[in-house]
Amino acid sequence: NIDAFGVLAGYALETDTVYFDISAGWISNLTSSGAYSGYFDELDPAIDSWDDYTAGATVSAVVGIADFTLIGEYLTALDNDFLVAEDSEPAAWNVEVIYNFEMLAKAAAFAVAYEGTDEAAFLGLPETRMSGTVSVELADGVSVALEYAHDEDYDAANGGTGESADAVTCLLALEF
Repeated sequence: NIDAFGVLAGYALETDTVYFDISAGWISNLTSSGAYSGYFDELDPAIDSWDDYTAGATVSAVVGIADFTLIGEYLTALDNDFLVAEDSEPAAWNVEVIYNFEMLAKAAAFAVAYEGTDEAAFLGLPETRMSGTVSVELADGVSVALEYAHDEDYDAANGGTGESADAVTCLLALEF
């Protein structure tokens, strides 16, 4: 049973000092994405064909020059057919800058990001997030990262709490 389909097209170019990757995509059923798992358990029973689903679109760009990488991403619902109970067309975006360097002869990176959403309070997402991350490779395939994030929620009138939250996360990653 195929209930969704999509297309993604992109172009990438890499030289000794510059990396560039741009892409754009479309999906017929945005809510079938893993990111929406659990949010749409009780869907409108009148929705019975793919043309009733909420379509989505995305664009992204990655530019790397020497030790710096700039990432920009945008994702949006194109209608609210599936989300009619929420009467919204949620969107999300991300802008991130990464600096790669060596620390004690180990690969390391420092990243800062500014992220935001629109009409996505019902998904439990903040309206904006600012974050900073430092990561260090401890050994081949093993790294540790420390991240600080500051979230600003939607105002109560827009379905949020109007509050802010801070979080510190430590991640130990094993690649194999």
